[in-house]
Amino acid sequence: MTDHFLCCHCERSEAISRTTKVRRFGLILLLSLWLTPAHAHKPSDSYLALSLHGDQLTGQWDIALRDLDYAIGLDADGNGEITWGEVKAKHEEIVAYVLARLMIATDGARCAISITEHLIDNHSDGAYEVMRFAVDCPAAPRVLTIKYTLFFDLDPQHRGLLRLEEQGRTHTAVFSPDRETWQLEGQSVGLGSQFRDFLGSGISGPASITSCSFAPCCSLQCWSTVAGDGKP
Repeated sequence: MTDHFLCCHCERSEAISRTTKVRRFGLILLLSLWLTPAHAHKPSDSYLALSLHGDQLTGQWDIALRDLDYAIGLDADGNGEITWGEVKAKHEEIVAYVLARLMIATDGARCAISITEHLIDNHSDGAYEVMRFAVDCPAAPRVLTIKYTLFFDLDPQHRGLLRLEEQGRTHTAVFSPDRETWQLEGQSVGLGSQFRDFLGSGISGPASITSCSFAPCCSLQCWSTVAGDGKP
């Protein structure tokens, strides 16, 4: 009788244990499903806007601070928050890193890119380093070539979104690891002729983007190291 009672008690305990484990597993699964959307990583993008007027080419490049932090490290104190001071201290390193991964050329001759202003802008997905720059090219180009390789070695899903304004026209393209090079070609890129856009790792068919934010730095929090002391 005692053995029968002990056996029933053991079976009941094992059943309760199994039920508890199943409930615990279900709870963990539900929590993971609930938390995943909140912490899902937004696809990595940067925004490259160029403006061509005659032989004058200027640009603005918006790059997510989270991507720069992953690539070169911005959060000096490791507290999970990137401050303006931490970004400012890394300006030279940021410039060296990103310009080594952007090439602008006219008629096969590489153009010099000089940063004229650093800002911080808030996009919908977080803070971005904003660099405004001037491009010094030998002459008004017949063929304008842009090669973009930023972050491709770290994140194959990264995309560079290009918008070029020239003579009242807008050209757009998306850079990716298999489409690093874009060309705008015509009789003269600055003289209002008809153009063809080519985008590819070599040169392939035209490509365009459906939506992206290329607005100038206009959020409530925007700092400049040129216009002021870096404070909002």
